Amino acid sequence: MNRKRTEPQHEVRQAWTECFLLCDYARAEHGKLYIVGGGWDEIVPHQLPLEYKAYLGIKLVIRWDLIVAQALVRVELLDRDENLLGDPVLETRLEGPPVEAPAELAELTPFLTLFMGSEVDMALAAPGTFSLKLSVNDMEVASLRFRVVPPREPEHEAAQTP
Repeated sequence: MNRKRTEPQHEVRQAWTECFLLCDYARAEHGKLYIVGGGWDEIVPHQLPLEYKAYLGIKLVIRWDLIVAQALVRVELLDRDENLLGDPVLETRLEGPPVEAPAELAELTPFLTLFMGSEVDMALAAPGTFSLKLSVNDMEVASLRFRVVPPREPEHEAAQTP
């Protein structure tokens, strides 16, 4: 039986994520990603509109040659219909190799893993479903969805109402 051998999907791609999470806090340090309260997908506001601060925990795998050629990493906030909401919540340019590596290493391991823990500010005006789209050089690499529920009164005020 002849089977066609297929390349693993990540070999074809220029970049991908192994982690892309909304977090209460995230920090990258010493080749590790430190995450507190990661993976949530719902915001329960006291009022809207809301300027919401969160963190993104990102483990990005990218080809060496993209970094040398100045890769632009961008995270954009989109509404349910995929309309862009304002400026990117995160935008950073990766330039040059972050470490000196022999050419042989780049040939043997053409991908570099980067860890990013970044604070982001999101302007949320109404309840609904939203997404964050991560792209490298305008190529979508990952996305995540979250929702904002209608504002709720604080429990102590609601309990006092007859």
